[in-house]
Amino acid sequence: MPNLIDRNFICRQAEVDVPIKEKLVVCCVGRLNPEKGYMLLLQVVDRLVLEGLDFQVWILGEGYLRESLYW
Repeated sequence: MPNLIDRNFICRQAEVDVPIKEKLVVCCVGRLNPEKGYMLLLQVVDRLVLEGLDFQVWILGEGYLRESLYW
């Protein structure tokens, strides 16, 4: 079976300059339900903000925790 990955394309992409982002962005995608741990995520975010870190958190999804996660 032939390799479906284009090795030449990957090598060319490795040589491309990538701009450095000024701010870290954490993106979470999933159902907004308790078992996904978003409340723990928000506790960690709160602690990191208090420590002075500059970042963004994006939470993408739908579920019954939507209203309680909004702040």
